[in-house]
Amino acid sequence: MVIRYFYKSRSTYPHYTFHDLDIMRSALRVNEEKNINSFLLRSDSAYYQILEGEETVVMDLVDTILKDSRHFDVTTLLTHEIETRYFQDWALGMRVLRPADKQIHTQLDQLSADSDMATKHSVVRDIHRIATRYHQRDKALPPRKMLRSDRTRSLASA
Repeated sequence: MVIRYFYKSRSTYPHYTFHDLDIMRSALRVNEEKNINSFLLRSDSAYYQILEGEETVVMDLVDTILKDSRHFDVTTLLTHEIETRYFQDWALGMRVLRPADKQIHTQLDQLSADSDMATKHSVVRDIHRIATRYHQRDKALPPRKMLRSDRTRSLASA
């Protein structure tokens, strides 16, 4: 059975630190290996993540997530069986919430385990719309030219 698991947690570290990059690296590797699709939203102080995949695989990953010291106060918001994956294009998609994302940010902050199911599903659909919008935008962009700092980093790591 394929499920969607949606949780929120409070971050131990401020955003834009190497901890976020580390989470992305490990999540990409694990999710690709285990055929899990996910989308992660990051605010100043919290993570909101949706995981999709086979139930046993997702729940094993959730057990690992619960033990991760980079965040705490993990709250399950929604778990349910699905027929279609919303995030099939991503092993891990990620968006850092910005001031322009005020509406979804407010919805996420107010969301709790006790919120009604219609509200939870509505927020998941809103996240899917955000992910799809940025995915389509990124596909339409021309390939990024390498910046000098990128070349310098590439040469330094060679």
